[in-house]
Amino acid sequence: MPAVNLIRTRRAIASVIKVSVMSALSVSSQPSTPQIEFLANLPPHLESIAHALTGLIPTPIDQPQFSKVILNLSAAVLSFGDDEPHLGELGKELIQQCQELAEFAQGESQFDRTAFAQIEGRIGDYPAWALCMRLAPSQLGISVPLGAEVWLALLEGRQLRKDYVSHLRRDLELLPAPDSQCDINSDDLMFLEFGKRWQKTFEQIRKRLSQKLAFNPAATSSTKTPISAPADEHLRHILGAKACTTAKKRSAVSTRHTLTSEQFRVYEADLQRRLGARQTGSLCEALSILTGLYAHGVMGLAIGRGPLTGEILVLDIEGGHLYVALDAILKRKMSRSQMPSIYALSDENYRVPLPREVLAPLEDLLASWRAEPGSQEFRCRLVDILPQADRDHRPANGQSAIEDADTYAPGFEPTLARARNTVANEAVAAGLSRLHLACARLDFGQVSKARPWYVRVQATEFETQWREFLEGKAWTFATTAEAVDHAFGSPYVVTDKALLDIWNFYQDRVNAIPKGNNMGAERLRLFHNAFADQTAAALSFLLGLRASTHYILSAAALSGSVDFTHIDDKGTSTLGTRVGIVCKFASAVLANWVAHCASLLARYARDRVFSSGSSGRSIISRLQHIVEGQDVGLLFKIFPDGIRNVSSKSTWGGLPPALRCEANAGRHYWATHLHAQGCPDDAVDVFLRHINTGTSPTSAYSNQSIEALVSQVASLQDRKLTELGLTPPVGLRAAR
Repeated sequence: MPAVNLIRTRRAIASVIKVSVMSALSVSSQPSTPQIEFLANLPPHLESIAHALTGLIPTPIDQPQFSKVILNLSAAVLSFGDDEPHLGELGKELIQQCQELAEFAQGESQFDRTAFAQIEGRIGDYPAWALCMRLAPSQLGISVPLGAEVWLALLEGRQLRKDYVSHLRRDLELLPAPDSQCDINSDDLMFLEFGKRWQKTFEQIRKRLSQKLAFNPAATSSTKTPISAPADEHLRHILGAKACTTAKKRSAVSTRHTLTSEQFRVYEADLQRRLGARQTGSLCEALSILTGLYAHGVMGLAIGRGPLTGEILVLDIEGGHLYVALDAILKRKMSRSQMPSIYALSDENYRVPLPREVLAPLEDLLASWRAEPGSQEFRCRLVDILPQADRDHRPANGQSAIEDADTYAPGFEPTLARARNTVANEAVAAGLSRLHLACARLDFGQVSKARPWYVRVQATEFETQWREFLEGKAWTFATTAEAVDHAFGSPYVVTDKALLDIWNFYQDRVNAIPKGNNMGAERLRLFHNAFADQTAAALSFLLGLRASTHYILSAAALSGSVDFTHIDDKGTSTLGTRVGIVCKFASAVLANWVAHCASLLARYARDRVFSSGSSGRSIISRLQHIVEGQDVGLLFKIFPDGIRNVSSKSTWGGLPPALRCEANAGRHYWATHLHAQGCPDDAVDVFLRHINTGTSPTSAYSNQSIEALVSQVASLQDRKLTELGLTPPVGLRAAR
């Protein structure tokens, strides 16, 4: 037995030794690749970006110069981020990771001296790998377009396009080595057709990447909140049929549906007396007069301590205001939190001050209602706190609203409806802005729905004007007006800083293409297109043009020194009915554009090869007509296949995401500026082209001429542009 046990023990030990040896052999049989060695020392937080970059390109089995490949892929993203700083701001996290990864890969690449000859026979299969083995991060002519493709491929979850990187690798041979003393300029590269095969694709990648980065999934539109039935009634009352009434009403012209000034003074005194006596029906009548709502709409007003979700109008009795959800009225696509930082902040709601004579009975009713058992304040409405007698009260139609029999004023019967309509005329006569009046009385028909869409209103100025008007009518307020740093209305008013950044962006694009007497045809084309975008952006902003598939600006209408001209950017008006105001700054922009076209015409005319082709002849013909001031399109760009009209998309769509504003940003900016400077409503309407000359309130009911309004707007524009320090863009001049 002992011998048998000894044999079994020896066999067991031999088995264990065999297993250990086989395990050791299996471990040692796994080869150590450059990728494994690289990732072994990599910080854990960089592993994900390293794996992502490795997956962008096909990897050869031997992985030559793996560290340098990772270095160039990450450094390419950094180069593109430096070339497009506005895009770099939107991808700060990726930029930071690539920067740390590039620093790590730089140190690792010093230990890998694999010769490029190891990949030479396989360049057709691995063009991206070969490109990264030969590329140096300082060779920005290739590193920048490669970085754009790397960034976009990371976002789209795909590999780099083989044909694109193949073209980049071929053009890399045209660039001097980093340690070379050879100097090569842009003219030499253009002669060598550097970028001819991939430049167009690079521009498409840049635009696609801008769109991708501009879209923030966290900032997508939230689910539309349904509004309550009373709020829907308020909304339909405020907007009316089309939220736009006749020119006569927009001018607040007296009609037979209003009271005389003497009648209205007597009526207000009688109404305030009845409010003080808590007479039945007086509270709803006063709210109807002040807000413009009918009695049924007044009773549906929600009560709360500020704006409420799903409500259009909310009575803040304790705060003494009526809150109005302006964004819900105008159906904004984005909330305030989703707006880019280039726009000035604009609140989604605004408040209308209520006089003490109305708040006092409301406070008493609310206190009595809260004292009742079982009362729930959540989504409480005015009808809930009103006594039954006030709920049932209905003023008789056609009867006088003045109950004091001892008072008399001549005129039509002073009914409640006529008294409600008279408030607008009294406010305009007192000097209240029509836009402030429309916001206070919830009647955007006074200015049309477009005005609050374009104008950003300062809350303090609005509340102060409304309080002063009511105080002039013997209404009182418990507290003085407080200054609040808020505004409401248009959320698309770019800040002055953003405007300067946008202006400099277009200027930098023009400056990036050097001018000279001996510019080739291709460089002339690139310079002209960059200058066309700059001029189109300037004129679109200054003239307040709407977004359009192509800007309809005639060289004949804008030739010479003109103060205003016909602009049909809406396509619904007849010739000469809508005017575009041309300030001195805009006139200088037009003069520089014509001078540029004259210089370009002279240069192209001397080029026999260019002028011999059909495309060249059509371009020369267009330039000739612009210089002569004929009725042709003023703005155009040159492409290999001919002329293309300049559109709002091609002009404003080229901005980086951090600066991309609405195509009609000029309308919002200048309408707000003109309103803030105290410009009359008629002048703002002329600039926005919301009126037609000859059939508008300006010509029919105003004592101001179109010329006077144009002069006022143009002078305010020139003064503001001087304060900003902007100068008109300058293109080509006559070649010597």
